[in-house]
Amino acid sequence: MSCRRDPVGEDDLMAYVDDRLSPERAVAVRAYLAMHPEEAERLSQYVEQRKALRAAFGVEAPQPMPTGLRSRHRG
Repeated sequence: MSCRRDPVGEDDLMAYVDDRLSPERAVAVRAYLAMHPEEAERLSQYVEQRKALRAAFGVEAPQPMPTGLRSRHRG
């Protein structure tokens, strides 16, 4: 079994907020957040904003992001 050791970037953090990471990558992001409490706090605020927006606009299930809006992973 291989372990991905890529650095955690902004794309990973936003995917984590949106619950769109593989279980393995989510573990890496959680480890990163444990070592970076300021980032963990920032992301917790994003999670709360996401919940509030979904509640305000009645979004029940996440919709796929349009292809044109997806960032391209550089790596």
